[in-house]
Amino acid sequence: MPIAGDGDYTSEHWRRVQRIIVRSIEKAGMTVRLVWESPEVDVIHARILQGIYESDVVVCDVSGLNPNVMLELGLRLSTKRPTVVITDSVKKPPFDIGVFQYHSYQRDLEYNAVDSFIDEISKKITQVAEAFEQKRYKSFVENFTFEVVEPTEVSVPADVAIRERMESFSRQLSRIEKLIGAEQRIEARSEAVTMTWESYCTEESAKQIVSTLTRDRRVLGVAHNQIGHKASFTVAISSTITPVELAALRKWIQDTIDHLEDIPF
Repeated sequence: MPIAGDGDYTSEHWRRVQRIIVRSIEKAGMTVRLVWESPEVDVIHARILQGIYESDVVVCDVSGLNPNVMLELGLRLSTKRPTVVITDSVKKPPFDIGVFQYHSYQRDLEYNAVDSFIDEISKKITQVAEAFEQKRYKSFVENFTFEVVEPTEVSVPADVAIRERMESFSRQLSRIEKLIGAEQRIEARSEAVTMTWESYCTEESAKQIVSTLTRDRRVLGVAHNQIGHKASFTVAISSTITPVELAALRKWIQDTIDHLEDIPF
């Protein structure tokens, strides 16, 4: 899945989907690790490759058919390790993976549907992990008539073509990282800077969030809008604070909202 908003999908949407996937994996009794998070490797595309090739099971969301996600899925499917593909089915997965079983969820992430989906995916993760351990798992590439070379632990981009593609991939990821938090619409004004966050919470929790945020002297005011369980908070911040202070304050606001949310996905 992408890590930033793009087109019809906001980064808030992907954050919700990520939490659903995490809950599914934890329910299956496995440890969660994002493919770009590896403490042993510093280079970002090396971390991604290591995660793709070494993880026991990979869950991949192809909703929106993001090019980088499709590349990562292609790399994973070139191995014989278990892979679980999910999608919101708004855009039909390409013909190339049409023979591969994928699982669909509602794009609006409706509460009851999400609970059912979490059960479905956790069971699927358990099934493929057990099948792999018992040497019963049939990978995507084994549907075809060529022999798959098992990846080794040496440097993955051994030939020039893969190395050049990974360098391009790394540059694209750098641009994506700069777009994280794109849903936070920032408007610079002479007396204040306003930023907007979206969240899923009850009216009572939303009031707690507003009360907590307004106690900070750097916050000039908070406007709250609630539609059902979806809430938005427009925060006015003093324009006199430094960029470093602004970055720290943004993180604190996001952490506060995450902490006080009471909708479990």
